[in-house]
Amino acid sequence: MTLPNLAKLKAETTSIVNEIVAHMKATLAANGKAFSPTALDEWRPKLHNSVFLRLLNNGDWANDKAKVLAVAGDMAIIAGMLSASSATVTKGRTHAAFRAVKEHATCPGPLGSGRWCDFDI
Repeated sequence: MTLPNLAKLKAETTSIVNEIVAHMKATLAANGKAFSPTALDEWRPKLHNSVFLRLLNNGDWANDKAKVLAVAGDMAIIAGMLSASSATVTKGRTHAAFRAVKEHATCPGPLGSGRWCDFDI
């Protein structure tokens, strides 16, 4: 059995998480909104852990990327909608939007199982 290269997995995990977050921020910006400085403080580390575990279990980012980014974009749109007239999306709105997309039909896996974001918040 070959052990995974942990340094490579950690770097790939960070790259994927950065890509997801950048997509979410760009989606919000396109709608005239932005995350508050603390909006992703609890969510991002959990995403990082989940992505790392998915890669460790042979997740194929190249195959699932488009679907994951589509859901991330929808999460940002929902967070923006929940923020109503405020241009800033808070942590609570971010968490609510994440819960709203947990069963998103586009998520990779059966019935939107969210294999890349397998956590609760």
